[in-house]
Amino acid sequence: MTTALARTALTCFVTAQRPSAIALTGPWGSGKTWLWNDVVAKAAVAEPPPFKRYSYVSLFGLNSMAELKAALFENAVAPAQASQGATPATLATEMREVFVEETAVGAAWTFGAKAFWRTRRNAQNLAQFLPAWGAAIRSATFLAVRDYLICIDDVERKGKDLPMTDVLGLVSYLREQRNCRVVLILNEEGLGSVGNGERDLFAGFREKVLDREVVFTPTVEECRELVFGGMTGMSAMAGDVASGLGITNLRILQRLSRAVDEFSPFVASALAAVQASLARTLALLVWCHYGQAAGAPGYLFAKEVLLSHFAGLMETDKLAEPEAGWVNTLWAMGGQLYHGLVQEVCNTLDRGYLDADAVNTAVADATAQAEREAASGSMADAWRLLHNTFADNRAVFVDTLATTATAHARWLGYGEVETVCVVLRKLNEAARADDLAREWVRINAAIDPARLVVPEEHFGPREEDPMFRSEALGHAQAPHRPTLAETIREQVDKSGWNPIDIEVLSTATVSEYVTFFMNAGPDEDLSRYVHACLRFARINSTDGRLLAIAQTASEALRIIAAMSPLNKLRVMKFPLVSAPTPPAPTPPPLNPFVQED
Repeated sequence: MTTALARTALTCFVTAQRPSAIALTGPWGSGKTWLWNDVVAKAAVAEPPPFKRYSYVSLFGLNSMAELKAALFENAVAPAQASQGATPATLATEMREVFVEETAVGAAWTFGAKAFWRTRRNAQNLAQFLPAWGAAIRSATFLAVRDYLICIDDVERKGKDLPMTDVLGLVSYLREQRNCRVVLILNEEGLGSVGNGERDLFAGFREKVLDREVVFTPTVEECRELVFGGMTGMSAMAGDVASGLGITNLRILQRLSRAVDEFSPFVASALAAVQASLARTLALLVWCHYGQAAGAPGYLFAKEVLLSHFAGLMETDKLAEPEAGWVNTLWAMGGQLYHGLVQEVCNTLDRGYLDADAVNTAVADATAQAEREAASGSMADAWRLLHNTFADNRAVFVDTLATTATAHARWLGYGEVETVCVVLRKLNEAARADDLAREWVRINAAIDPARLVVPEEHFGPREEDPMFRSEALGHAQAPHRPTLAETIREQVDKSGWNPIDIEVLSTATVSEYVTFFMNAGPDEDLSRYVHACLRFARINSTDGRLLAIAQTASEALRIIAAMSPLNKLRVMKFPLVSAPTPPAPTPPPLNPFVQED
């Protein structure tokens, strides 16, 4: 509604055939200039147009009244060119109309041109002549500025040598002496705080100079509609997230729209969950990257929070304001975020360009994770038919369990499938259990035969299914034992670990950790490697190997820190874990035959 009301007020100003001066104010990026340009463009096509000449001038960087007056004439256009703005052709047209020979100004132009031609070979005379002639020409052109519709934009960004009183004085003069309609566009907050000279001057003269002040503060939904109205797919998703974040800065919304257009081709055929996650990631990070002045969380902080979340390292309960509030804002939107997509969006914002191969890899990883999560959710729904009711639903439960397990066999682990087979056999569904076992083995043997090896039991013995184990054993291969480097790099993108990971990490020596950290390439994220190792100290487990991993990595970092003052500075940011305290030596037993003093 705010946009409609402001549009009506501006349209009345443009179409009124009387001199006037108004201000159009509002926050940065709220669309003030866009709204004004739209009003002028629509008025310009009316018959007849409500103005003969239109001049748009931005004060950004202008430092003198001479520059401002010259710009008013140079940017003047007829109504038909109001949307396109001034060009060399429009300036030539204006010059021809001013400097016609039948007028005194035209005669002065002709005389000056002839004088210039005569003195062109005499540098000294030419140097004396040009300034005076140029000043005369500027004065003559400003004389033509009358009956104009004028927009003076970016008032708060004017040059420091252009006083506010001079600008307001010129506005008053144009209205009262030149029959002009003038609109000032500004963000009053940009003039400084109350008590600041520029802002106080504007406040003091507004009653004398301005007839009206139109305050433009569009709603969140109006801003969303301006940028994302009528869009579908990821653009609509990003617009919804932006609305939820309360973004009203049109420049940020337009940057978000361009970012969505850039990433959309990579997820055109991806799962809806991946598209929604990417839209959410883009909205959050584009907002933080460009909108801190408008109240968004700091970009570097947001980047750290989102990336550290995947390693479980961000201790948000220990943050003070404003960071604590920023964390709540970042997670208030809910929904799944995928590490690879977050990393690639950050990389694109940091570098200014998109790496297609890296984005494709991130989308593939996110798709795999989304499918794995979908499988987990579907299996949980199937098991509820068993555990959450006493209804006579055997047929429905059996069919749902077998169908779901078969459909998601790619993402189910050894133990999950064996449990399903055991339950099906207990319900006299041996054929379906056999079909599931063969399908799971067929799929996973092609992906990684090591998955068919009986895993280590974490929660006590599990009821076995002989047929399933026999089928799996026939296609199994001993699992590959990864190197320390492979294991740490893999841990960065994982939220859990398997027994082999723990064995490799806990049996590696301090020297091996030192070698890995020192050899990490300049393009690798060394901090995430370190955090992936140190996070094991925070795991509450009776398995002492987890703490030993963090202690060994910490000892390696202490050795690296001692190598140079620069490395010491680098290591300071990591929460190193103390080495285990050796037990106190047992005192020798007292000799009863030795008398103490």
